[in-house]
Amino acid sequence: MSVPEPASAGLMGAILLGLAAPRRRARHAA
Repeated sequence: MSVPEPASAGLMGAILLGLAAPRRRARHAA
């Protein structure tokens, strides 16, 4: 992560959500 690009930010957000989603929605964000 060198440049805060919109794609990088979205990717990081997707990863964070992917790690938190299974704990919150119990696998509902396929």
